[in-house]
Amino acid sequence: MEKKGFYNVAQSANPTPYAHSLMEEKGLREKSARAWVEDSHKVSESFGSAVLEAVDEGLRVFGKSVRHVIYYHLEARHHVKREEIPEKLEAFHKALEDLYGAGAGVVEKQIAEALHSRLGLSFVKHKNWTLVDYVNNAKRAKWTSNMPDTLLERYRVR
Repeated sequence: MEKKGFYNVAQSANPTPYAHSLMEEKGLREKSARAWVEDSHKVSESFGSAVLEAVDEGLRVFGKSVRHVIYYHLEARHHVKREEIPEKLEAFHKALEDLYGAGAGVVEKQIAEALHSRLGLSFVKHKNWTLVDYVNNAKRAKWTSNMPDTLLERYRVR
């Protein structure tokens, strides 16, 4: 089973508990689970792309060569490739802490601001939040405010 975004996408396209909770919250039929997952998988991929672009933008302040060193360090010491960052945010967060200590929070806030901007969401700083918290919050905000409403028209219980 391959893990992508919020959903475990297998041949049966069964949604994870998070998908089920969104479906219940929005009043979607169980029969619609497959179609819900297929549509949401597309959005999940674009969300992952937005995360990667935001990471690149947030690390751009260090310059191109330092950004490449960060990606090398991430892969060599933490076994996370750049493309895996959206699925392995916790490991990316730990890698930034390993490299920058307490300064990692500044870098993470820059990445989070870039992500929120890309998604058209307003950014609010929270004192003890990590990048993982910001990304999860953005993911939840994006899913509960925009995409599910368009899906509701197709999959709402009638």
